[in-house]
Amino acid sequence: MDAELELCWGTVMQAGFADLVDAAGAAGFQAITVNPDQVLSPGFAASEVRARLADAGLRVSNLDALVSVLPGLPSAEFIESYGTYGTGVDIRRGFELTEDDFYRAAELTGAESINLVHFLCDPATPLEAIADAAGGLARRASAHGLRAVFEFLPDGHGQINEAWFIMNGLKYRLTRST
Repeated sequence: MDAELELCWGTVMQAGFADLVDAAGAAGFQAITVNPDQVLSPGFAASEVRARLADAGLRVSNLDALVSVLPGLPSAEFIESYGTYGTGVDIRRGFELTEDDFYRAAELTGAESINLVHFLCDPATPLEAIADAAGGLARRASAHGLRAVFEFLPDGHGQINEAWFIMNGLKYRLTRST
């Protein structure tokens, strides 16, 4: 398999979908990640999204980042105070995006996976609860033809031993019979 270059939307947060696609295509990337709001808020039609991606020679590999399905979400007051996370782009909307928003964005973009992240969430959240929630998402996403990936960040559960615990718990939950 040849190496593939992928541009994460978060590296150019200020760009809308059209600018992200244009920049990634011009720079020779083969894939991009997209925040669902980039295609849902402007109200793009699937044909428009897919045509723009095809014209640029790109595919959407991942929708980033689903937070709202995990336990331990930060309080509304904390989210409100966090504002732009130092980026100039208001990240508060990211906590409002629902799982259904991600499925709608996947239909528009042809995305292959959903990135699940415990971003700014309570680090005291029990790992078992996170594994349960991640397992539920993975099962539901699979029914939509999507993979679920889990991103570990230092302001959530970012330690390697915690990641290992969650992934082993998730693997068990996905392989046990129901």
